Amino acid sequence: MNTLRFINIGLTVPLLVSLVATQELNFRIAKESKYVRLNDQFSRSRNFAFALLEVSIHLIFSIPYREPVFCYYATGRTVCNFYSDLVMLVAILRFYLLFKVYYHLSEWKNTHSLEVCDINNIKSSVMFVLKCQLKKNPYRFLFTMFVGTILLMSYIIRVFERAYYNTNPIVTALNE
Repeated sequence: MNTLRFINIGLTVPLLVSLVATQELNFRIAKESKYVRLNDQFSRSRNFAFALLEVSIHLIFSIPYREPVFCYYATGRTVCNFYSDLVMLVAILRFYLLFKVYYHLSEWKNTHSLEVCDINNIKSSVMFVLKCQLKKNPYRFLFTMFVGTILLMSYIIRVFERAYYNTNPIVTALNE
């Protein structure tokens, strides 16, 4: 189990470097297309803020060889959750990366689509691609989002309900 955590950490480093490099490349493209002033710096741009946000989201992982417990009193008994479970709930935010990958690989990211967006003064973003997908295939899009939401919510509910059925002897002693 801890080996997987180290592999996760090792694979996260190249991902973080690529995220920052992508945001810097987007900043350079915006500078060349004159969306950004030529004397602006990357460290003071909106792209840098997005890069920091993405890096902070991907740096969320549980600490190896450490399994602290977070206990609180609820519904007349002591309930204990593992710290790693709570961290994984926050780490679910990483799923936004799937939307970004879909944005870059979609049919609305080709040169013709980008030219049409520029002509109509529309920013091509993840939300634009999702809206186009909703208009083109509404049933498949809604079904996919529905199933994805059910899977995510069921995992979140499982994490919080698992603490009520914990058979750990220490937690059982706290409730007596």
